[in-house]
Amino acid sequence: MPRNRRHFRITLPVQAQPLRTLSLRTSFAPLLAGFICVFLGTYDNTALAVVLPTIADDLGLDLQIAQWTNLAPMIMSAALLLVMGNLADRIGHRRVLYAGLATYFVSALLAALSNGFAMLLLARFLTGIALASCYTVGPAFTIRSFVPGRRARALSVVGITTSIGLVSGPVLGGYLGETFGWRTLFWAPLAILVLVMAVIWLGPRLRLFERLWETPQRLERKFDYRGASLMLFWQGPLLLAITLGNDRGWLSPEILAAAALGTVVLYFFVRVQLNAAHPTLDFRLFKLRDFRLPVLAAALGFTVVIINFLLLPFYMSLVLGMSAFAIGIVAAISPAMMSFMAPLGALWAERASPRHPASAGLALLVVGTVLMLLLLRTDSSVWLLVGLLALTGIGLGTFEWTINSSIVGSLPRSMLGTSAGILATARTFGFSLGQSVWGLVFTLAVTSRSGGTVALEAPPEDLMFGLRACFAIGAVVALLAFALAFAQRDNPPPATEADILALRPPGRGER
Repeated sequence: MPRNRRHFRITLPVQAQPLRTLSLRTSFAPLLAGFICVFLGTYDNTALAVVLPTIADDLGLDLQIAQWTNLAPMIMSAALLLVMGNLADRIGHRRVLYAGLATYFVSALLAALSNGFAMLLLARFLTGIALASCYTVGPAFTIRSFVPGRRARALSVVGITTSIGLVSGPVLGGYLGETFGWRTLFWAPLAILVLVMAVIWLGPRLRLFERLWETPQRLERKFDYRGASLMLFWQGPLLLAITLGNDRGWLSPEILAAAALGTVVLYFFVRVQLNAAHPTLDFRLFKLRDFRLPVLAAALGFTVVIINFLLLPFYMSLVLGMSAFAIGIVAAISPAMMSFMAPLGALWAERASPRHPASAGLALLVVGTVLMLLLLRTDSSVWLLVGLLALTGIGLGTFEWTINSSIVGSLPRSMLGTSAGILATARTFGFSLGQSVWGLVFTLAVTSRSGGTVALEAPPEDLMFGLRACFAIGAVVALLAFALAFAQRDNPPPATEADILALRPPGRGER
């Protein structure tokens, strides 16, 4: 075999699987697949939010009804994340990838051609199914493009891609929606998707790189159909109640009904999972300290981060009087710093341990939140806000993908899809719960201070009181997340499948 001077080649033994050599030729296709999955997810969420008023006006909808175009895929994808990760570990990541991208293609086409809200809503629910597969197999393919010792570096690539989507989504969404109409927001990703899939298909045939290879290991287990079905019917209603509780009223009949349904189904879901031989969500995993601590730290950290994305735009608009364009520019500071810090945090994690950058990032998040509590005023300088957002962005970029590395590294490599689904679920629930909690805290604080005035119509001083209440509680939550991340071990070995099976109580057989 002729010597290839262009590539540094590393041979990976994967237990009893055939040896595979990693190089640019073998890693390009999975890396590209991971990029398109992560980018589509972040682009879809951020771009459409910009044109919601336009969609409402064009289709003759109330804004609360129009927001379902964003809520539908969020709720559907959150309910299916663990199911898709579990399924990918059993039937193969490549199959789930192709099915997810095909579903996204159909959903985007339906949305672009929709002539009414019913068709658009159906398309957006299909988008949620597609994004659930993208969120799980996208990071999994990216991780497989790197050797195991560079797992943090692989996840930093996911972080950079996420930041690109967060920054470009609102910009492209605003430009395309204003210039060509809101339907072009669905045509644009279709063009990108077709181009990427053409490259993945043509590349191996032109001998530019190897074809997209399948999962080296699969879990030889039956799929948990009962658990997967119950998961959809408890996560969906509970997420619906959490997301809409502030707007509709926590004691409104529809919110109480959704919460009650989700709670009842959750009870049966836990019962089924505890007695299943191969559950969709294996609660035994939380007995593993090296898995439990980073998952809890990630969920709490994401809950705090949403304060900046949810409430600071109101502060910039209603208190500082900034224009929409200026708000968009300032809001992009944090994702930009996340993109910059993700690879640096990965290098730190590889040289030391994911515990160190994750703890440092959360410490910066605590400091940034406390400084916002103490320094932000009704007449604060925009440059002060930019500096504080940059600080929290550095903390988030250092923390997010290194804590994710701890989660992925705590489980066997054969459970890569499951671990990706769990970390995506932790992020989604943290964001959803944070959105409701901080919205409720802000509203209660402002209305109590202003004597019952509607929160967004209150004087700037009362708005600042509500914002400070959120920052004060958020600093405590961030401090708890820091304590959990700091309590991790340095570079613990991943659990084996035998370790996980050994956690099952005696006498529980295969079912």
